[in-house]
This record gives sequence, C-alpha cells and structure tokens, in this order.
Amino acid sequence: MSAKQEWISFLNKAVTPYHSAALIRDELGKCGFAEMPLTKAWELAPGAYMAKGPAGATFAWVIGKNYRAGDAVALELAHTDYPCLHIKPNGETGSYYALVDTDVYGGPILNTWLDRPLGVAGRVFVRKSSLPTALPKGAVVIGETAHTIECLVASDGPVLTIPNLAIHYNREVNKGVELKKQVDLRPLAGFGLSKNWLGEYVAKLVGVKAADIAESDLFVYVTQPAELVGVRKDMVSSPRLDNQTSCFALLAAIKKAAKRGRGLCVAMWFDNEEVGSQTRQGADSALAPMLLSKIYDGLGFPAARLSEAVFAGRCLSLDVAHALHPNHPEKYDEPNSARFGDGVVLKVSANQRYTYSPELVAEMRERLTAAKVPFAVHTNHSDQPGGSTMGPLLSSQLPMATLDAGVPILAMHSACELMAAADMEAAVRLADAFFE
Repeated sequence: MSAKQEWISFLNKAVTPYHSAALIRDELGKCGFAEMPLTKAWELAPGAYMAKGPAGATFAWVIGKNYRAGDAVALELAHTDYPCLHIKPNGETGSYYALVDTDVYGGPILNTWLDRPLGVAGRVFVRKSSLPTALPKGAVVIGETAHTIECLVASDGPVLTIPNLAIHYNREVNKGVELKKQVDLRPLAGFGLSKNWLGEYVAKLVGVKAADIAESDLFVYVTQPAELVGVRKDMVSSPRLDNQTSCFALLAAIKKAAKRGRGLCVAMWFDNEEVGSQTRQGADSALAPMLLSKIYDGLGFPAARLSEAVFAGRCLSLDVAHALHPNHPEKYDEPNSARFGDGVVLKVSANQRYTYSPELVAEMRERLTAAKVPFAVHTNHSDQPGGSTMGPLLSSQLPMATLDAGVPILAMHSACELMAAADMEAAVRLADAFFE
C-alpha cells in the first residue's frame, strides 16, 4: 500500500477520536512499540513505547541510546477529535419517525450535515459477563474496568440522515436560515421502528442484548469516503481532514524516529481540542507534564533534570491551517496566506492565538528550504481573528519553544473538507524533520 493509500485508509477509518487513537496504537504495535500502562510504575530503557490515554488521547515516545538526563526533548502533538454530533444518553426520540437526539460537539458548519449519509460510531461499555466470544464486524475491545469491557463500534455504512425542510416550506432558505440545534439536527433512522430501537441497534453492533450495555458514548459521523477530486485528481475531499491529517503525519514521524533511535522524541495525540482542551484528555491539562515525569522516573533520571530538558526542548503543534479561499480573498491577508500546493503552513500570531517563537520559525524555514520541502507562512487578517489550537495551551504547561503548523484546507469544520493531496507529503516531512 502506498503512502497516499495508507493516508486515505486512515481518514476513512478514523470516524471518532477513539477510532483514531486505536488505529494509531494498532499501527505502533505492529512497529514494535511496547505498550505501557499509565496506572503503573515504568522501568524504561532505550526503545520505543506507547500508552493509551483517557478517551481519544494516546501517546508514543522513543528513547535513544544516546539520550542523557537534561538533554532536549522533542515533542509533537495533534488532536483526534473533530466538530460533529454526539448522541445524547436517552437518544431515542420521535414516534412514527425514528429520530436521534443529539448534542452539537465543537463548532461544525451545521447545514453541511444535512442530506448526507451518516453512520453511528463510538464506545460501548458492556458488562463483563455479557460479552460474546466473537464480536461482530466493526467491534473491537480496547479496554476494561472492574465491571465493564470497553468496545469500539461503528455501523456498517450509513444508517442515518438529516433531511432538509423543502424550500416550499422554507422560502428564505437561500438567504441563510439559522438552524435550531434541538429541532433541526435530529437524524432520521427510519419509520415505524419498535420501541427502544436505538438501544437494540447499538447492542447489535457489539453482539449483546440492550440490557447488557452499561453506558454508550456515541457520535454521528459522515460515511462519505475520502476521494480524489479535480480534473487532475490532485485534491482530496474528505470528512475529518481537521485533524486526522495531523494525526497521520505525527504517526509517520514517530515511526521514523523509532528507526533512528536518537534523543527523546515524544508524540501526543490529545482529545477535546474542539471544545477547549480543558479536560483530562485535553492538551490544557496535566497530561503532558505527567507523561514526561513518568518517562524520566522510568529511566531513573532525577526529576529536577526534566526542567532542563523542557527549557532546551521544542514542540510542534500540528493542526490544519486556513487555505486562501478563491471566492472570498477579502477574508484573508493575501501576502500571508497559503494556497493549495504551497505545502505545509507555518502559523504565526503576534497575539499568540498560534504560538509564535520566532527563533523556531527561523530554524524550520532554513531546514525545510534545505530539504526542499514546500512551505508557506500564515497570519490571519487583522479584522478576522480566526481560531486557535493546542500550541498556546501546551506551551503554558511546558515552557518550550513551540511552532504551530499544518496542511492548508478549505471548508474547515464542514462535514466534508478539501485540500491539495500533495500538501500532505510536506506535512509528513515537516513532522519527521522536527524529530531529527
């Protein structure tokens, strides 16, 4: 399978943050990364390791034979979540028409979720005595507690859709009509279904009875696959480009770092970036400092030397960037905006909505130019503040020089986003160069 095929496959399979994290751990396991439990003390030696974090967070690190206490740490991060719809605990609603009650997660472009084929995916916690020996297709065990087994599930193709209201009953729709989240974003699953149809359907996904499920944590996802589009097939139209592109680039980079076996390289995939990161699985938490502390403790290094490694270290925050929109250039500062085909984007913000460490920007400019990796620099239009990401949050926890970067995309936070296929290679090469 080519690198492009691997990337497309990853996009199609990473339908929730939990699936993304599980795909990453599965690939790392195939590459020899040893899994370490966060709840136990570690004894570490030079090598490659990974750890399953809470929810959609996961971690990997490589310890080189040459690494000594206090030497610089190279840290890279991405986030596994994306704006979408989350199914409420009592999600079954409607009478003749079987509807699903949802919460809006993050900041999606709501109208892009209408009239699309949609699926159901997420985590199901099954009572231990109930789990079948053989799980149905699409279900996999990823953990357990004292009382339950944690399973990943995903519907086999589309099972939901959100029908638009016909223009005949909504004459102003093309002038822009606000959607009411509680009313307009309830996916339709069918009609004339039996009572408790949703619980029974979810139970079927994991091969148990509805009464055997202790808890469900489910999302609605777009089933449309990633596709090459354009007359030259040089663009990718896909759900979840934000931020599975960065997750994939970071995965490729840490795998290459393991082959080199130098220094201390740490990859962190966080969850909940789209809702502010202030959760136990988010970047704005104690997770990163605690993980680095556990690594140093596992190596038998003095805890006081970790601060030296952080001050000497550097961080790359990988998240997608805004590409210049051909129909709305007035929203951008054109001289400081990326176009499709410009490569990876280095994001700069004087107000620190993206981290701005000019010494690190200068270094990466030189290194990317020498390696002939295409790149552009992005700053927001002064009257359009844009978004923010994990870089500023994590750099307040770990005061190291930090760079925000990512691939340029259009239709960010749409149910289906767009990018240039070639720009993905530049992002992978940036992530790899940062670990060197």
